[in-house]
Amino acid sequence: MADDSTFTPLAALASALQGRGIEGELVPALELEPAADQEAQPCDTVTCKPRPSDEGRLWFFGGDRKPIAQADDITEAVMVIRANRLRGSAFGITRGWQEQQDGPR
Repeated sequence: MADDSTFTPLAALASALQGRGIEGELVPALELEPAADQEAQPCDTVTCKPRPSDEGRLWFFGGDRKPIAQADDITEAVMVIRANRLRGSAFGITRGWQEQQDGPR
C-alpha cells in the first residue's frame, strides 16, 4: 500500500471522481474502471509521487507516466482525467462519423 503522504491524495481523488460517476479501486495506485465501451486508457491508472522537476512536490501521474496535476489540486486532476476519458470516446465518434461521410478506409 502507498504510504500516507501518497495515499491521502489518491483517496481524495478517488472520492472526487466517484462523485462524478468514475469508479475506482485504491491499491498502491488508483485503478479506475475503463469508460463505457472503451479499452483501458493510460489515464485509468493514477499514481501519486514526488515530481523532481517541481522541487519534489507530490503530483498525480497517469499510467503513461505523464503528469496529470499537482496532488493538492484535486479539481485540476479530475478535469484532466475526465477530459482524457472523454477524448477517447470523442475520437471513436469522430472516426465513425468520418467513415459514414467518406466510406471505410
